[in-house]
Amino acid sequence: MSNTHKLSKTFICITLGCLTQLAYANSTSSDPSEFNPQGTINLTDEIAARYTGKNVNIGIVDGGYTLDHPLIKDKKNIFPLVFQMENPKRKGKLDTFDPHNYITTQEESNENGKTKEITVYSQHGGQVLGIIGANHFAQDKLNYKGGIARNANFFIGDFDKEESMEPSKEKEKENPSLLLDKDTAYERSVITKIIDSHIKNNVLAINNSWNDNPVGDNAEEVDKRYKDAIANSKDNPLIGSIKNAVEKNVLMVFAAGNESKKQPGIFAALPRFLPELETNYLSVIAVNRKKELETYSNHCGVSKNWCVAAPGSLIVLDTKGAEKKEKNPSLSIAQGTSFAAPVVTGSLAILKERFNYFTPTQIRDTLLTTATDLGEKGIDEKYGWGVIDIKKAINGPSQLLNNETYTVEQDDVWGNDLAAKQQTLTKKGKGNLSLNGKSNQIKGIDIKEGALTLNGKTSTEQITLSSNSAVKGGGHLDTQVLSGNGTVDVNTKVEKTLMASGLTVNKTLDLHSGSQIIANSKEGVTASGNNAVVKLNGATVVLPQALTDNAKSGEELGKLITLKDKASLEGGFSSLKASKSLADKGLRADAFFKDSGVILYSSANKEITDAGIKTNNAKHGLKALNKLRDSKLALKAGAYNSWLQKAVQENNLQDLHYNIGNTIYADSLEFLRNQSARNLSKANALLHNYSNLSAERTKIWLDSGNEKQKTKNKHISEYADSNTKHLMLGAAHKLNNHILLSGSVGYAKTDMEKKQSSSRIKQTQANLALRYMPDASNWFVDIATKAANIKYNQTRRFGSVTGSTSGNNTGKILGGEARVGYNLSASGWKITPSIGLQAVRLNFKKLNENGSDFATKTGRFKQTDINLAGSLHVNKAFETGNGWTITPSADINYLHRLNNNKTAFYSSLADITTIRSEASADNRNQINAGLGVTLEKRKWFINANTYANLLKKEKGVSVGAKVGLKF
Repeated sequence: MSNTHKLSKTFICITLGCLTQLAYANSTSSDPSEFNPQGTINLTDEIAARYTGKNVNIGIVDGGYTLDHPLIKDKKNIFPLVFQMENPKRKGKLDTFDPHNYITTQEESNENGKTKEITVYSQHGGQVLGIIGANHFAQDKLNYKGGIARNANFFIGDFDKEESMEPSKEKEKENPSLLLDKDTAYERSVITKIIDSHIKNNVLAINNSWNDNPVGDNAEEVDKRYKDAIANSKDNPLIGSIKNAVEKNVLMVFAAGNESKKQPGIFAALPRFLPELETNYLSVIAVNRKKELETYSNHCGVSKNWCVAAPGSLIVLDTKGAEKKEKNPSLSIAQGTSFAAPVVTGSLAILKERFNYFTPTQIRDTLLTTATDLGEKGIDEKYGWGVIDIKKAINGPSQLLNNETYTVEQDDVWGNDLAAKQQTLTKKGKGNLSLNGKSNQIKGIDIKEGALTLNGKTSTEQITLSSNSAVKGGGHLDTQVLSGNGTVDVNTKVEKTLMASGLTVNKTLDLHSGSQIIANSKEGVTASGNNAVVKLNGATVVLPQALTDNAKSGEELGKLITLKDKASLEGGFSSLKASKSLADKGLRADAFFKDSGVILYSSANKEITDAGIKTNNAKHGLKALNKLRDSKLALKAGAYNSWLQKAVQENNLQDLHYNIGNTIYADSLEFLRNQSARNLSKANALLHNYSNLSAERTKIWLDSGNEKQKTKNKHISEYADSNTKHLMLGAAHKLNNHILLSGSVGYAKTDMEKKQSSSRIKQTQANLALRYMPDASNWFVDIATKAANIKYNQTRRFGSVTGSTSGNNTGKILGGEARVGYNLSASGWKITPSIGLQAVRLNFKKLNENGSDFATKTGRFKQTDINLAGSLHVNKAFETGNGWTITPSADINYLHRLNNNKTAFYSSLADITTIRSEASADNRNQINAGLGVTLEKRKWFINANTYANLLKKEKGVSVGAKVGLKF
């Protein structure tokens, strides 16, 4: 090449000292070892001993290699390219390009204030080569660590020929563009020849410590100079060669240049105009040991997205003695982006040895994304990605810049947090890849084979596992979509969609409440092992057409979830959506929960029926049970789902429709309505019995009794037995011949039993009655009142369907009666008919059950009864000779509920639907008869009585006894 059109080698030689014959000479630095690049790029001695670039091919395009230097002379891993080319500027004469040759050039020297030109060796290429591949050397204060990837294979091409390419600095300023100018066509062809040769040698990267001078400080100037020119340079062989290198997956590393500009030379910026180059491109700026931009270095500028920083002031190989035609090897300190570039290229070789399964682009991206950020936060125009960090880089990438596939045949570990919010990571190979970063954000994960281990928290939009692949680890996976038929052995939360098509789960699989599980195959998800827990959390089940096309009634559609080896299931689904094709066949789908998992079952799309249904409550119950079939209750393990399976598959309703309603509560309320009415009628009987009390006399008594009642209806579920015990303290006082008062306070407890339910009613009550008897008349008027506080609790069971419910509440009863009667007598017998009206008010608070799927919630119950009351009382006193008085008595009472409101209410069942519950018996009419006897002697009296209910559906007997005192 001519001296007119030279390459701008991006270095500045400022020899601070030299090591003649490898002996240290004076230096302005107290410790020249500081000019080793390893410390700045965090290449520790431990890492350097382990990774040396072995078996990695590196190409170098440069000039002047000084291959006789002792630190590279005997290396067997340097492969020089020797070639000849016809030089059109020399009328077709051949130029020989041989890296073995020592080329001389002229250089200005300043001695004693005088400037003169001296002859020196062209050794830029050897210095670049040495930064990557020189051997270690230590002597006195100097510890030269040598090349950072010295065991790599180096393919070197020399663009210097015997006639030097180095012009003077004055001529350098006038240099035309190597990239585009016609006058540099020959130089372009020489470099093209070298690059093409390196491509054939399957190099990982080509180092280019040369460039064109920048055209300015801003992007507009760069674009103006090169945008159209490059677009119109389709036949440019050098551009074609660089494109070819990238197409062949070779990394191109270019020094940014030393002109202190805010933009790099064009060769470092080519991807701006040829974006297809970017994935395999690196632009390199120089920083000092403090990681500040060297004053001579250009900025990253428009190359910021593929630009990194590396140390540029370094110990380099040096050969003195050109003027005397001697070769005196030494070491010098020089600076320039020329020397930062091979630091980066050597680092690529280290990473390739570390990650031999990475593609060149993946190697490049790992170096970029693990760089230490400098300057403004993020990628900036001054520092690009920042200074490279080998210690971090050998722990794997920190970001994915593209969708990437990694073929891992041997187990490997990445230690950095991984960010790939817009990219997909595809894992191939039988080896296990572990992501040990604390937090990974990856758009997509596709595991084709082998395993991906997650030991931190990993978030992704979608993860797909092929058969014989797995995701595992001690971390946590949070994914929008989980699909495939591999193995999930890491705690996983699915936010949106689980594609159930043969997955195996060995740890917790947590479905988000708004997610869906799509049953894509007959074998959906298999949970295996004691640590496997599938949490459904109200996800939606979707049955696609492919699963239902061949569906038939009474057949299993598929196993949605299979539980093995103590795996467990929690929660349930919110809904089940089947394809239209299933409905078109007149079918529907149910999810049946079993100990072995969840199966999908197809049956006729019709309601469950019972042709022999016998009671209204059973009808209401079956209606509610059918409504529950499309509810959340049907889509979880529990009593309802177990019942549904037998109802659908075996037509066995287990009489649940007879027991599902809260009939025990209805019967208990009905009982209280009737009992309160009877008690008001009994107050009339008391007034009758004590009406013969003398004026201003008083009776007090203690009353204890027991009442048993049986109610029968059409079905055994509506049979009810009640047992009431009471204890009362009562008193009667006759104010005068016209007014009789009676009252009592006490406690009553009722236990009611039905086939599948029971209740307990505790009453604290008070009664007050008054009789008014006019003068000279047999007529009388009675007024009676009753007040009671109620404490109520109940338990319900459901026969062969497991589970029970319980609930409690409180209530009040207020009642009053007014009646008129007439006293008759015959042969000493006192006969008293009476008739009147009653008002009885029940007021109960809400009753909320718990403990089962079938728990109900019943609102406040308020009921006012208006009853017609009629009674006939008969008694006669017999005196004995020894001072005893014996009074037998007989009563018959009739009650008729005028407003005929049957005890019934609606309850919320499982917070899903409502169910009507009715009392077993419709007690519009009550008839009871009683017999009693009272024994009196002096102040004491004893009474015994018995009453019987005379209705066909409601039989009852009560017995009572009083003991009292008269004064």
